[in-house]
Amino acid sequence: MNSESSASSHLRSAICDPPSACGTYALALHLAHAKNLRIGKLGTFHFPRGDYVYVGSAFSAGGLRARIARHARKNKRAHWHIDYLREHARLRGIIFTDASRAMECEWSRRLSACADANIPVAKFGAMDCRNKCAAHLIAFPRGITSNQLCEILDEGVAQIANSG
Repeated sequence: MNSESSASSHLRSAICDPPSACGTYALALHLAHAKNLRIGKLGTFHFPRGDYVYVGSAFSAGGLRARIARHARKNKRAHWHIDYLREHARLRGIIFTDASRAMECEWSRRLSACADANIPVAKFGAMDCRNKCAAHLIAFPRGITSNQLCEILDEGVAQIANSG
């Protein structure tokens, strides 16, 4: 993943300079070695080597820029579930949309429906999810390419944009 816009007119991909607008984002992560990690009060879980995608939204002060900057930093006080994994996983890229509607539940459903996807920790990032998502972290043990990820997420943005 790079800092250029994707081919899509709906999604953008960046590491460096997301907008301060509100929106939804997906962090593409890679865990080079399997690890047992404590995830806050959820407990300790085994995370196999592979790719992970965490989806979230930023509809508070600072918007996407502030939230993504926080997720990109290491060595911070753990606040969210993703903070525990980020200490060990490399950030491969970030995909985001400034659509006015939160897309994280739609994106997590689309990603978890992929053939090689699984949910490594139930309710990870989704403890307060109003839509009762299984999790907002999806694992891809065999990997997922930037193009595959953009294609899956862009379909969700386009579908919601077209439904009004």
